[in-house]
Amino acid sequence: MDIVLVKKLIDRYPLVFREIKEQAEHEWRWRLDCGNGWFDLVDQACTGIEAECLYAMKIRKAPVGKVPHLKGVTQKFWQLRFRVGMSTEHSRRVVEIARKESSFVCEHCGAPTLHHQTCWTTLCDWCRRVGGSSVRGK
Repeated sequence: MDIVLVKKLIDRYPLVFREIKEQAEHEWRWRLDCGNGWFDLVDQACTGIEAECLYAMKIRKAPVGKVPHLKGVTQKFWQLRFRVGMSTEHSRRVVEIARKESSFVCEHCGAPTLHHQTCWTTLCDWCRRVGGSSVRGK
């Protein structure tokens, strides 16, 4: 994922990315190692986990170290893979939904796809035709 998008996620979800945020900026990209097209799926998953963190801290009075956080996001077998520290049932469900949805979203441009899995990637018709290296104009 481009560093600009990574920064956006880290700024938007400080609790979710508290461990990653402490690292040097050039290391962030390796912790969020997936296509730009999956940004919205990662963003949605982070929204759910951040909301759970806030609830746990305000209602249950849980300390920051005892709420879920992301250790990394990668892609494997055509899908997103989340590594969650201090995971809960809710955070596992949230990332499972994102993982399943990623099979039907182009990892390069974010367009819906009918499960075109080629060479370990999930691509829409357009990106598959242009070799997955071009982002369609929006």
